[in-house]
Amino acid sequence: MSSPNHSSHADAVPPNGAPRPDADQIRQRMLHLRDDLQREVAGVSRGVQDAAHWQFYVKKFPFVCVGAAVLAGFALVPSRRPAAVVATDDQIKSLAEQGKLHVISDAPPQKEVGLSQKAALALGTMLAREGVAYLGKVISAQTRIND
Repeated sequence: MSSPNHSSHADAVPPNGAPRPDADQIRQRMLHLRDDLQREVAGVSRGVQDAAHWQFYVKKFPFVCVGAAVLAGFALVPSRRPAAVVATDDQIKSLAEQGKLHVISDAPPQKEVGLSQKAALALGTMLAREGVAYLGKVISAQTRIND
């Protein structure tokens, strides 16, 4: 039982003073919200599926993937340097006494110049030439002024 001074919840007026929507408007709004929610869930699902496949990253970040592949290749491929043999004086004496020590003197191996060193050398050469050309222009301009 409600008293005449208290109104029921169904009869309440919204606080902003707007008219209360009818049932059809509420149903239409709920349908709209469900459609929006389904689209958002489908988008999130598609994004999660894309993130789980490596092809997505290759398409989105091709240069980063190529750089990572090059870095992995350098890290995985072993170097061609022969391992150094370390022996103590006693071990060398023992091997020599047993006739198992053979010393062969080869020329020290040539150090191979890498691609980055070649590129740095080419860049340095170009900068040096440009610097000399610039100095030549400055000196010739100074001699013209002094004449």
